[in-house]
Amino acid sequence: MLLTSLLLVTVVTLAFGRLKTRLLIRIDTMSQQRRIRQRLKRACLSNDAAAARLALIDWARQRWPEATIVGLRQISGEGVSVELRQQLGKLDTALFARKSVAWRGQALWDSLHGIFYGRRSRSHNRISRLPGLYPGQP
Repeated sequence: MLLTSLLLVTVVTLAFGRLKTRLLIRIDTMSQQRRIRQRLKRACLSNDAAAARLALIDWARQRWPEATIVGLRQISGEGVSVELRQQLGKLDTALFARKSVAWRGQALWDSLHGIFYGRRSRSHNRISRLPGLYPGQP
């Protein structure tokens, strides 16, 4: 009986230790994500294209850890909204165009805000432009 109780206590302690470790890793990841979002928001709203690029790359590396993200082109692949892809293109142009191009980060922040906070972008909320199945009905 004593051996069974001791074994049960050991198993519970090990399981709790693993759960605690997973929880601490999750909390650390969430705080890193929050810091990256704050950096990105600050860069976008202050129109700092270089800082926005670096924060975006950090965000993408956290979001897709199995991918090798070194630039904005890797971020604008599959699974990214058209709106975000366009904003990434504008940021890329502002950073690397031969002529100086003014960049306003508000539109990029708006397209990312929905991803960060679970809201869909405006382009996903549009009503289909296809005609209705029955004429005369909305």
